[in-house]
Amino acid sequence: RYFSTRGYVGRQPSFSMRRGARLGVLGGATSAGAPVWFTALLVTWSIVGTAAAHTTTRLLATGDDIRIDSGSPCRVTDFGAKGDGQTIDTTAINAAMRSDRCDEILFPAGHTFVTGTIVLHSNKVVTVEANATVKAAPRGGDHYLHPENNPWDQYQDFGHSHWSNSLIYGYRVTNVTIRGGGLVSGDGQLSQGNSKDGDACKMWGIVSSVDIVITDLRFEQGGWFTVLATNVTGLRIERLNVTAQRDGLDIVGCRDVLINNVTVTGGGDDALVLKSDFSVGEVLHSTNLTITNSVLSCGCNGLNFGSETVGNFSGVLWENITLTRAGKAGIGIVTMDGAHVSDVVFRNIVMTGTYTPFYFFIGDRLRRPDNATATPGSISNIVVDGVHASHASAGSKGNVSATADGMPGNGSTPFMIGPNITFVNLYIKSPGGGTAADASRDPPHHATQFPPRYLGVRPAFGWFLRRAVGLNFTNITLALDNDDGRPAMILDDADVTLDNVCAPRGTGTSWDVELRNGSTARVIRPGIGCPPLRVQP
Repeated sequence: RYFSTRGYVGRQPSFSMRRGARLGVLGGATSAGAPVWFTALLVTWSIVGTAAAHTTTRLLATGDDIRIDSGSPCRVTDFGAKGDGQTIDTTAINAAMRSDRCDEILFPAGHTFVTGTIVLHSNKVVTVEANATVKAAPRGGDHYLHPENNPWDQYQDFGHSHWSNSLIYGYRVTNVTIRGGGLVSGDGQLSQGNSKDGDACKMWGIVSSVDIVITDLRFEQGGWFTVLATNVTGLRIERLNVTAQRDGLDIVGCRDVLINNVTVTGGGDDALVLKSDFSVGEVLHSTNLTITNSVLSCGCNGLNFGSETVGNFSGVLWENITLTRAGKAGIGIVTMDGAHVSDVVFRNIVMTGTYTPFYFFIGDRLRRPDNATATPGSISNIVVDGVHASHASAGSKGNVSATADGMPGNGSTPFMIGPNITFVNLYIKSPGGGTAADASRDPPHHATQFPPRYLGVRPAFGWFLRRAVGLNFTNITLALDNDDGRPAMILDDADVTLDNVCAPRGTGTSWDVELRNGSTARVIRPGIGCPPLRVQP
């Protein structure tokens, strides 16, 4: 593991990684065994040993440009692309991409290039200059690659199972940078669901690749997925402005990832989500990922794990993120297919307008080949430090509070959420309006249905914790827009520590913390500057 959340006291996790001789270098090649080191906000490619002439060292530090010493770039117009906004330039663009003499392929400013699928090749820099546009070709003209055959497509939906039916496609490519300040537009031509042969349903489809950089670009109308990156090792996405239609960035079974300074708005589905499916025919674990300094807004989940969760997740940092809307969870961890999610830190998060601020859930959909023997996953060793959540939206689907809900055991030991989950320095303001009748509710647990709405109205206005062990709450303030007839917290088969927790008292409530089914709440310190919590004996 790259860092551990055990005994967390607010320190900065340290990320590092070392990889062997996989780095293709612009204009040359490295010696075998060249080390590559990754840190949370600085990626430095160091090349050591004897190398061929013109070998380039790429510094990928935040804010630095890529140095290229291979001479003048190849313009796609040199290969016959018109860039007039009308001509379909797919053939000319891909000729430039394939050319051995082009280390950099340039889409020059002042042009709009209409194209079908662009196929990426290794050891290339692709520059879309400011005031240049790459625009998706119209549907129905067979301008896009057909979906590849995938013998594993029964284990995830169509969108996650294919990559070639994209506007920009990379398969088994290494050392590719796409940059430049320009615009890539789906122009309403990319499907938001299953695409027909010859059409596309995503802007970027990148799979089984190494050392990919996407930076300093604007994306709009990306179809089902603006970016679908699956099984990528060494992925940097930085300084993007994404106006999504459905999903923003889907990072699936990837390792050594930095996402920094990204804005995602407008999408009807997830803004930025980490997943792991079986689309490449193996279990992929996601490790060493940093998402930071970003602004997100979406119709579903903001900062999310799942629901595709076959492989495990560890060593993940989400930091300095503003979330302005989420139609489901602001922060969500859902494990539905057996994944173990651990060693995760959320730090300095501001969220408004979320359906629920937190949603941790274990299910047993188990969409994987070994589903007959696989067991539900787990959520443990999580730190949430410094979250300000206000204007949570009750909406038309019920008053939904922060929730952690483990999996019933069906006669055996339940699959508990926890241990070692710490919430520290939180402010959560809920809409209120719940009734005493709501307080008696026992929400259902739908093992194969993960959305928060399936639990219905929660019996507590602040936190509903069920089948959870080893949860610690320190320096927590709960607040209400309106009076509420429910307790602040309900523990159902849960073990929790409370330290300096403040909560308003709703009219007619007997307890601030209600205990069900043998739950335990240990109060370390009463709330500072507020009435002490009334914990049910």
